[in-house]
Amino acid sequence: MDDNIPTPEVFYTATPGYSAPYHTPGRLDPDSKYGQALSKEHALVAKEVEENWSGRGQHVEFQPDEIIPLEVEKAIGHSATALVESVLCRRIRLARKSIRVNRRAKLEDLVKEVAYLQRLRHQHVVQLVGSYLQQNLFSILMYPVATGDLAKYLDQWSAIRRGPISSRKIYMTNDLPQFFWCLASSLDYIHGQGIRHMDIKPSNILVHERRDIGGRPKRSIYLTDFGISKAFTVDEGSQTDGPASMTRKWCSPEVAAHLPRGRASDIFSLGCVFTQMCTVIVRKSLSDFDDFRAGGGIDDSFHSNLPRVREWVSGLWASLSDPHHDLFVHPTVKFTDLLEDMIQEQPERRPTSTEVLDRMEQLRMVTDLNRFWRKDCCKPEREAYRVAEEDEIFHAFRFKHYRYMGKGL
Repeated sequence: MDDNIPTPEVFYTATPGYSAPYHTPGRLDPDSKYGQALSKEHALVAKEVEENWSGRGQHVEFQPDEIIPLEVEKAIGHSATALVESVLCRRIRLARKSIRVNRRAKLEDLVKEVAYLQRLRHQHVVQLVGSYLQQNLFSILMYPVATGDLAKYLDQWSAIRRGPISSRKIYMTNDLPQFFWCLASSLDYIHGQGIRHMDIKPSNILVHERRDIGGRPKRSIYLTDFGISKAFTVDEGSQTDGPASMTRKWCSPEVAAHLPRGRASDIFSLGCVFTQMCTVIVRKSLSDFDDFRAGGGIDDSFHSNLPRVREWVSGLWASLSDPHHDLFVHPTVKFTDLLEDMIQEQPERRPTSTEVLDRMEQLRMVTDLNRFWRKDCCKPEREAYRVAEEDEIFHAFRFKHYRYMGKGL
């Protein structure tokens, strides 16, 4: 059996409606409010290339009494406005993000996330499978269902580094430095497609664990949650004005001040994430970093405490000369100059996403980072679907292995 099911044939069915025109009963009516919203955002694609997960097309409007062809497994996250669940579509496990359409969450705004994901095809960006509307409940289907996010991963990584050497420790130690390149590559791709993310933070970066052909743990990283993203064109530029949704801890100074902001705001947020990753690599505490930034106060946001952030980053370089560090300290922290440029207060002084990649490439060629920054997984293409049973076998194996080794989970 082939575990890597191709895209998009995995969702094709023998349903006659698949090859029928859009106005065929059962398929989405492009003249409906939902259809018009999708058309306005150019989210309706040709039937020959769409992800026909439903048998009735990629985007569907279900009647109140219709049964959605998905098997709900469990809730995996929620916010004040959205619920994220793990669901099965035949043999493929998907993430379903559901939001109630109301005065604050308008359908015209919600479909913009669908449009952005429709345009993005990168190994480190979650991929759109489809969407549907049933009465006032709007849902987006995405792949993959990750086993966690970067925030939880960094906490786990810190705990493992403080323990004895193990095979799991070695694999995780190799993974984290690679994530720098993966994130920089994915952001450069997104900006190249004319999209700004606008909410980069560890909880919006998914980490998925599975096994490769040799049975070794393999972790992949994905940018997700494009709910407040913005599109731009070369002619218009990437700057926007006015208040915007944001996460205060990770946003740039210009976003916090409601000033014009553009792609440089994403660079600032990614630089903040990078400082977190470097902190755990050199075996420092993230909670200590939070306290250090706040300086005895309650505001631990990066943009409000930039002098203290730069002082902390400079200290990461000094950590390399600490004789107590073991072989798990990588030369990743040698790009502290780049980090400091990414978190500059003035947006025009920050490097572009392409410049970030170029400078990382220069570092990769002259340091040991070429051992950890590989390019082969950072391709502008969709990831092949994997059947749910494969992930279940992996997690069962992992539980038995670590229980036997006495390492715990």
